[in-house]
Amino acid sequence: MVRPSRRPLVIASRRSRLARVQAEFVGRSLTRLHPHMAVEYRWIESEGDQASDVALATLSDSDSGGGKGLFARTLERAVLDRRADVAVHSLKDLTVQATPGLTLVAMPRREDVRDCLIAPDAASIDALPHAAVLGTAGPRRAAQVKRLR
Repeated sequence: MVRPSRRPLVIASRRSRLARVQAEFVGRSLTRLHPHMAVEYRWIESEGDQASDVALATLSDSDSGGGKGLFARTLERAVLDRRADVAVHSLKDLTVQATPGLTLVAMPRREDVRDCLIAPDAASIDALPHAAVLGTAGPRRAAQVKRLR
């Protein structure tokens, strides 16, 4: 149950396009459930965003395991410092260890998780020519492709 309040609920999220879409989805969902609730957004540049010219897997961060917490830590600070009421972030970028004072309270239903292959004359990864070059920025996706091929 959400108590009535005169001030808006402040949602912190990263400035990236995907993060904005996710945060605004959560904001719209909350206002559908609670029509009198006002929502504001606090767009934050994370440590990971500031290190965009560095491969994240190479970053050394004892708290985050290869830079994993670099995207969420700044948002967590905003909530702990009361600059935001909640933070919306991709679960894949959260560390395994919970941050003291914070709780994961909700996860929206997951959208379609399939990736998209964009290639000339190839309907699938199997249809790509031998030794084809496939570009991806994601280490997990690269490992999946290597396993398939």
